[in-house]
Amino acid sequence: MLIEPIKITEQISYIKASDNPLSADVILVDGQEYLYVFDVGNNEQVAEYLNSIPKKKRVILSHFHTDHMGNIGRVDWKSVYFGANTEKYFQHYIPDYAAQRFAELPAALAGALTGTAEDDSATEKKFSRYVTVFDTVKIQDGVALEIHHVPNSHAKGSL
Repeated sequence: MLIEPIKITEQISYIKASDNPLSADVILVDGQEYLYVFDVGNNEQVAEYLNSIPKKKRVILSHFHTDHMGNIGRVDWKSVYFGANTEKYFQHYIPDYAAQRFAELPAALAGALTGTAEDDSATEKKFSRYVTVFDTVKIQDGVALEIHHVPNSHAKGSL
């Protein structure tokens, strides 16, 4: 299977879903500093394609189903944004997730106490890899992105 993203605009493209293995659409938004990847799918060839892109990546996971986040342990990413319900499933994909998250706790608490966690650049420094989204997150990186909770019946706590 040859991975060829479908271009929507100069900055937005997507990789079509596949049935075997079951893998969701993967949306790519090209910012100045980062490539924003909305869902990473579950197809290993998609993971290989994403890793071939030299730009640093920030991943936004819509929800915890395998077809949307199965590649999270295969893709090289700088930070990931997810809802609290999706975070519960991370240990399955990244075995040392709990240890990594615990190591970040002092910086996360310092950011929360000083109020710097609201600023996206501070979030990147304080929460170097994992960002649980409780309120709207706004990102400016040559593109304007907003991450919101989306209530739905398909998967609790979606973004």
